[in-house]
Amino acid sequence: MSKKKPIKIELNKGKYSWCGCGKSQNLPLCDDHSLLFCKRSVEIVLEADQHIILCSCSLTNSPPFCDGSHKIFNE
Repeated sequence: MSKKKPIKIELNKGKYSWCGCGKSQNLPLCDDHSLLFCKRSVEIVLEADQHIILCSCSLTNSPPFCDGSHKIFNE
């Protein structure tokens, strides 16, 4: 993935797939193409509408959520 900082996104209740390969045109979420081939996608299930912070660099140790691992590479 090209960005090295987290993405705050508002999602509606439902199921989503976080893109761990970085090839989606809809980052940080998988698009139809990356969903077929991404071996690192992680399903996100939301019971209510909410804001969440997702990793956009694929360096997180707690996918799909940002854990600050990008800070090592942004310095």
